[in-house]
Amino acid sequence: MASIKELKKDIHYVTNELVIECMIADAVFEGKHENKLSELATKLLTKRTEFVDRINAYRYLKNDENAGEYFKKIRIELRDLVQEILDEVNKLNK
Repeated sequence: MASIKELKKDIHYVTNELVIECMIADAVFEGKHENKLSELATKLLTKRTEFVDRINAYRYLKNDENAGEYFKKIRIELRDLVQEILDEVNKLNK
């Protein structure tokens, strides 16, 4: 299993890249979808904070959940979020 530090780095990297993608899309669309792209960027930053908080909170949880399963769920949620954001940006392109 990858380290917690690497997982946090991955989350920061992916969310930063998607926020940049939203900014580029805003420039390409010349502000036509500024509100929607701003909402997507805000959602990304909020979810990033939520993911990191959940990772940090794991050591304080008093449950029997396996660490691998706990962090795998976070990775799956991140993957789903990335796909959702990319789909939304691609919809704006049509």
